[in-house]
Amino acid sequence: MRHTNSNGLDSVSDKIDDMYLLAAKSHIYPSAKSAIMTLPPNIATTSGQASRTIFTKDSTKIDWLRNGNVIKVNYDVMTRYKNHVYTPNALKLLGATMDITEAMDNYTFVKEDNYNKLSPADVRQISRSMKMIGRGKVWRWSFGTKNPIDMRYYAEIYVLNREYVTETEAKELKKETPVVSAERIVAPNGTPDLHPGIQSIVNRINSRR
Repeated sequence: MRHTNSNGLDSVSDKIDDMYLLAAKSHIYPSAKSAIMTLPPNIATTSGQASRTIFTKDSTKIDWLRNGNVIKVNYDVMTRYKNHVYTPNALKLLGATMDITEAMDNYTFVKEDNYNKLSPADVRQISRSMKMIGRGKVWRWSFGTKNPIDMRYYAEIYVLNREYVTETEAKELKKETPVVSAERIVAPNGTPDLHPGIQSIVNRINSRR
């Protein structure tokens, strides 16, 4: 995490602030209602390249892209809101007004069969990005400034392995999520290089250890 003030002074940290938990909630699978997703007709029937844009009932924009057996699904939930801005009322009441201006989820699947369905087993990688503007007394107190606070969040998740469990075991895991040490979180072979700005944060944090 990097904090930068209006004078250009900054600091970095690997301690995630509670204020960023909203952005840090990443879903491993895009559908909360079903473990199986049906491909749009033109995406399902092609063996080459195809694309399609769909708007759901709640006005979420979904872009489908296919190139051979690689299928990408990009969600833009801000199309639900006027002017692409969402301000949670609960945070307003707490004096921590936050305008969310971007919320994107991107999924990459690899299809190894000819069925017109996607399942969690097809997921290969996920990325999530959010942009937020903090206003109100909580932000002024936390950062010592009257200016709006610009916050940007970006995360990438790569699936390295899968462990299949029963429904009963899954319920137990949801009650008590396993703790994973930072040392066990490693980038897989073939992972793209980090953005230079992110890499500089990593280097600065590592240099202080």
